Amino acid sequence: MACEAFIIHLARATSRKEAVEAAVRNVGMPATVMDAVDGQALSDAEVAAWYPGHALFEPRYPFPLGRGEIACFQSHRNTWKEILKRNLDFGIVLEDDTAIDLVDIGKAVSGYAAFGNLSDFVSLQTRPLPSGGKCVFSHEDCSLLQFAPTPLRCSGQIIGREAARQLLSVTEQFDRPVDSLLQMPWATGVRVLCASPSGVSDWPEDFGGSVAQSKARRSFPDRLHREVSRAIYRSRISRMANKAS
Repeated sequence: MACEAFIIHLARATSRKEAVEAAVRNVGMPATVMDAVDGQALSDAEVAAWYPGHALFEPRYPFPLGRGEIACFQSHRNTWKEILKRNLDFGIVLEDDTAIDLVDIGKAVSGYAAFGNLSDFVSLQTRPLPSGGKCVFSHEDCSLLQFAPTPLRCSGQIIGREAARQLLSVTEQFDRPVDSLLQMPWATGVRVLCASPSGVSDWPEDFGGSVAQSKARRSFPDRLHREVSRAIYRSRISRMANKAS
């Protein structure tokens, strides 16, 4: 199967250069560094074209998206486009703060290739997976597990050609962060599995936090409102994910 890797890197995030260079060396296949979309450089017209500011899918996402989150989503969409442009069977997509274990990521890639379902998307989680996952496929030392809902984060993924095509078709506009939408197969039409082992971890240095979200200080009532809204949203996602699985 034809496969290449793509590392999403924001040019002004110079502190991540070492992690990007290590990813290119350690991923074990041809790798391209993809320029991330910069939220600070987005025009109002681009924001309005991609993010309508109202609910597109159920359950409604309770928070407005920041420009960094919009840019992050578009950066991932650009890798999906590249998978199709290069006529790959699947692609490995990594964010630029991800460390790679060559042996374990090789197990995940081999497991996906043996699985062979190019309509599925596999999440490579940097954090330990929760308990209770359903094993969909095992190959040698790799298992592909299904959770309801899928854990958040998009540090690493294995994306089949047909999964990339389907995701692009339903995300010309979006109303929530990319990892939140991937929890919703009833909206995307794409099943997301998790590889164990994943072969990825968080890069051990402090990069100064996410570049996707604002870290502005909030008042206590605002923080409380957000926590309640987040809990309600996650409960709805969990209920719908269990129904869909």
